[in-house]
Amino acid sequence: MDRQQFMEFFRDDETLNTLSVEDRVEVFSQVLIGSSDFTKELLDKVLGDYGVTNLAVIEGKVDTDNSAPGDAYKLFVNQEHVPFFPNGFTDWHETHFQVVELMTSAILESYELETDDDRSFEHLYFMGLDDMGGRWEEALDITNAFEAKHNNTDWDTHEDGWHEEVESFIMGWCKDKLALKKAESGITK
Repeated sequence: MDRQQFMEFFRDDETLNTLSVEDRVEVFSQVLIGSSDFTKELLDKVLGDYGVTNLAVIEGKVDTDNSAPGDAYKLFVNQEHVPFFPNGFTDWHETHFQVVELMTSAILESYELETDDDRSFEHLYFMGLDDMGGRWEEALDITNAFEAKHNNTDWDTHEDGWHEEVESFIMGWCKDKLALKKAESGITK
């Protein structure tokens, strides 16, 4: 079989469906030539094409004796409401503490404000969470998202400080979540 015949077979759903699951896994796992074929973009595309939502590809440094120089990626099981530590436990813990502190401050401040017009995105979003369990899960999810976004960030050379970046991230998170809630409920204002 030459290249053209293979590609015609591959692109024809009817003939492709004659392959067993085992055949497909074998082709899928053997078709790339080498490690340089694996890029973050390729992995993200494959995971997206197959609707895989429980894995996340994160760029970062891989500390192994046999890792080649160049780009390195970590593949994480991305479970909702479960902490994962792309930057180590200490970084995650520091971020989580800051997230909880900012959430708590926003909730306490919102009790002192008279109307929703006086409240920020953070006030409105955190107050709208169902209960302490909902807030606990949200704090975990915000922390995980922040840590994933800032994997291997050198905070000494980053243009914004860590504290400012956490605050900005939380404000954006709340704004996006509120917009999504409004869109889902049909609210236009």
